[in-house]
Formats: sequence, C-alpha cells, structure tokens
Amino acid sequence: MKEPECAALETVFGLRCPLSCLRPPMPSYFDDSEKKGCWIAHTMLMLAESIELLKQTEKALRRKGLEPKHLLAAALLHDIGKLTVDYLNGKDQFHNITSAVIALNVLGDWEREERDAVAQAVLLHHEYRMWRELIELPTTPMISDYFSLIRSKKRRRITMSNKYIDALDALDALSASYLPREFGGICREIISRLKAGSDYYLSQKDEHALTSWRAAHKSLPLYYLLQLADNRAASARGGQYWRNRLKEAVEEARRSASEFSDILISKFKYKSSIYLSLLKY
Repeated sequence: MKEPECAALETVFGLRCPLSCLRPPMPSYFDDSEKKGCWIAHTMLMLAESIELLKQTEKALRRKGLEPKHLLAAALLHDIGKLTVDYLNGKDQFHNITSAVIALNVLGDWEREERDAVAQAVLLHHEYRMWRELIELPTTPMISDYFSLIRSKKRRRITMSNKYIDALDALDALSASYLPREFGGICREIISRLKAGSDYYLSQKDEHALTSWRAAHKSLPLYYLLQLADNRAASARGGQYWRNRLKEAVEEARRSASEFSDILISKFKYKSSIYLSLLKY
C-alpha cells in the first residue's frame, strides 16, 4: 500500500515516483517512533505548493528584496536534515537545525544576506518543537536557551544516510517533470550540490548567521510562506496524523496558559528577558 503522500502526488499532480517502492527509503516523519510517510513525496509536494503560493505572492516577495528562487530553495532544503544518519536513527529531534546548517553549506556562494535568510527560514519552520523542549526545563527558559541548541551542533559532524543519493535522484526526476523551466534550474543546481556532499559542520561564522536577526526582514516572510506550504503538503498524510497534532496543540495551549498565569501572578519579578512561554503561539 502506498504512503498517503505518494498517493496524493500521483492523484493530485499526476506525478509518479521513479522509485517503485511500497516502503519508501526515506520517511517524512516519525509517529510514536515508527517511520512514516515519504520524504521524496513530501518535498515534491512542498515544491508544488510553493509554486502555487508564488502565483499570489511573487510581487510581495520582490518588494521585500526576495525572488522565487529563495522560496524554492527553502522548500527544497527545509527537511533535508531528515536524510541524515542521526535523524533516521531517531537521534536528532531538531532536524530544522540540521537542515539549516546544511542549507548554509550548500548555498555557500550565494550573497550572504540571501543565504542567511533562506537558512534562517528553514531553522524557524519547526521552532515550536524547540520551545516545547525548553519549556520542560525546571527553570523558566529564555530566548538565549534557544540559541544554545544551535550551538550544540557546532562541533558535531552531520552525515547523510547512504540512501540519500537515491532520494535526491528521485526528487530531481519529479521536479524536472513538473516545475516550470524558469524554476527547475535552481532545484537542479541545489540537488546537484547536495549530491556532491555527504558531511557538514556548523562553523562559528555560520552559527552567527542563524542566531542573529540581521536577515529577519527577509527570513520571516520566507518562514511564513514556508510554513503555509509545509502544512498544506503535510495535509496529505491523512486524518490520524492531524488528529494527533491537534491533541498535542491542545495540551501545549493549556500548558502555555498555565505558564503565562504563573508569570502574571509573580508580578513580573523576573528580569527583563523574552520568555519562550510568551512566544510559542
């Protein structure tokens, strides 16, 4: 039986993956430690949704100094961290950081602000997972703790899975058959660069690119569109997936309300810092 994402790709967009597999080589998510979905199909759905968004938002993006290639690059790279050894072994719950690090490496010859904006949008697209992790600490977490998670990647080698070339080849074939010519070139270029590398690191210079808000005027619009496209692409995963996500959202909303109440009751005795409990929603 095909994964729902693969079926949606074929039914809605008429795209058939070149890999004839009942069990995709790369999952797009974990559900109770079980690998589910297909990274190839999800990423292709992301690209397709991004093309649709560009029809409505390209002029607005250009007013921000952004081009279609920036959104497509972010869409293609947003989950690239899921093709790593650590993610597939269940050891990397912050794939958004990993994906951002890979984006910084792969887009190394882009203009600095462009590269930083794309990487930061990729970093932010799953920031709620980071808030959730930090909120479980015994002390009230601050925004600086968010950046400490990024720094933890600095000296760690990021290694791609031995099947990542197959996944990229399949994505390359799908995108070439669907994307308009003016957009297909950027995807082919990025996929080619990804295939040429298998190990990545976060340098001190690149750490600063992720933790500073110098490129926020560009990264935040990209992040907003990336989140829209990601949610639409993920809708192909079926009803049970979203039922589980909604249950999680309700539980987190209750916890956030309780934390906010505690801060108000404390009569703001805390130091003047930005608290994650106020930023989660």
